[in-house]
Amino acid sequence: MTVSEDFTSLTGRFRGELLAHCYRMLGSLTDAEDMLQETLLAAWRGLPRFQGRSSVRSWLYRIATN
Repeated sequence: MTVSEDFTSLTGRFRGELLAHCYRMLGSLTDAEDMLQETLLAAWRGLPRFQGRSSVRSWLYRIATN
């Protein structure tokens, strides 16, 4: 498995609920989809710094909310 496949496996199960979270914050599906992509990009870039002190789910929610 490649690193990108590992990342997709790690984050993929949260994609739908993160999209819903972004939609609730923004009120626009298009903007929510953009925000989801930005969240996943930020998570990808920040993955080396993820220390596992929180769950992956809460880490992704924090990135999306901020």
